[in-house]
Amino acid sequence: MINKKYTLSIIREARIDENRTPLTPNQTQELIKKFPNLRILVQTSKKRCFRDEDYLNAGAEITDDISNADIIFGVKE
Repeated sequence: MINKKYTLSIIREARIDENRTPLTPNQTQELIKKFPNLRILVQTSKKRCFRDEDYLNAGAEITDDISNADIIFGVKE
């Protein structure tokens, strides 16, 4: 991860009853601090246990389009 910029995204969960997330805003902030070449995208969600603004304040980008992500994180049953 030396010179290439990687993009990690947190996908919006599709299940109606799912509000968990694979990364908290605090973890997101720590990853961005530790890996300056890491860009984190968070797909918008009204039902996630953290608000989109929490991720934005942690340094992530809020977007619906995560098609350019190198890594996609989500919660699996």
